Amino acid sequence: MASALQKWELNKGTDSSTFWLRTYFWMLPAGIWVVFIGGSPGLQLPTTFWFAAVVAGVLDAIGNRILLASLRRTDLSVFGPLNALRPVLALLFGGLFLNEFPSFLGLCGVWITAAGALLILTHDTSIRLGKGVDQLGILLRIIGLALSTGAAVFLKQAILLGGTRSTLGIWIATGFLFHFVWSRVEAAKTPPHPPIKTSSGRFPSLGLHAALFFVLQGLTVQVLQQNLLAYSFAFFQCSIVLQVIVGRVAFAEPAFLRRLIASVIMLGGTLLIVWKG
Repeated sequence: MASALQKWELNKGTDSSTFWLRTYFWMLPAGIWVVFIGGSPGLQLPTTFWFAAVVAGVLDAIGNRILLASLRRTDLSVFGPLNALRPVLALLFGGLFLNEFPSFLGLCGVWITAAGALLILTHDTSIRLGKGVDQLGILLRIIGLALSTGAAVFLKQAILLGGTRSTLGIWIATGFLFHFVWSRVEAAKTPPHPPIKTSSGRFPSLGLHAALFFVLQGLTVQVLQQNLLAYSFAFFQCSIVLQVIVGRVAFAEPAFLRRLIASVIMLGGTLLIVWKG
């Protein structure tokens, strides 16, 4: 749902800085509230927590900007399924930095999800012909996934050190500060021009996106706390079938059948992890 709203806003002409700054602005009060409910340890947390949480917030913010740039050039029904590459990256990062190693069948599930993504990359004619997606969009998507997966390593370290509430709050605050500074730098470099009227000025769409993104990240930190990094990202593949259907219905995207089959393959890998991971 959040990705569909992102695509809709981009099609309306909303720029990335406006989109993310307003999203994080609407999330910020909720993030502060979450930190302090129930008596958060706050400043008593170790320095290593603050380092991990801030690095996670910055890397994720950069990754989100790159992912939005990719979505601008990519079909939603390609953008979503390419998420299947993230469990593979998480498998590598989790093993290197968190000493996490899945079971044999869990590993098979991760590679099955990746196989679904490769089916789209290697056989989707719309990608080869450049209709609705281009090679730069794919490259940006992979770079964004790598950054957000790297951020997840620090995010999980922060969760283990300071808990889910503190981590979520610092992640939101860091992301807001990053996007605020970025927008100020962009504004200083861009010559004055008449304002462009876009849907970003209305609360409902970006407010709804902020609510969805807040819930998504809140659930993500809960999942990361209890599961291997690779498994956590594999669970996101449960939404891929929906993204392919929304891409077809809402944006008239091509190659529906092949993308649907690929997304079902990815879902099969996720179910294998849930069953035997």
